[in-house]
Amino acid sequence: MMRFFRSLFRSGGDIGARLDELAIYRSTNALALHPNPASLYVTLQLDAMPCKGVVVVRDALGRVALGQTWPGGTIVTMDIRTLPAGPYTLEVLDKDRRMATARLFVE
Repeated sequence: MMRFFRSLFRSGGDIGARLDELAIYRSTNALALHPNPASLYVTLQLDAMPCKGVVVVRDALGRVALGQTWPGGTIVTMDIRTLPAGPYTLEVLDKDRRMATARLFVE
């Protein structure tokens, strides 16, 4: 992401084209959470998950609070009843890298 912004300001190129590149970058790893805030279950939808992976839920201090396998496909539902109320970060990881992140608020 930082490379994108550096190149935007260094290049004298078309800013509109650069913004289109940013939209493409963001849309390739879009993670949607429903409902958010949530209290019992949350459904995660990822635009593209090419293989199996893992969902890691981290608390505000970065500690792992919950984890679940992502069996492949684009939609997974997580049981979050064991999580105390508060803000969390969800990370979707495949075997090589982090695919997407999102903020979750538990009530």
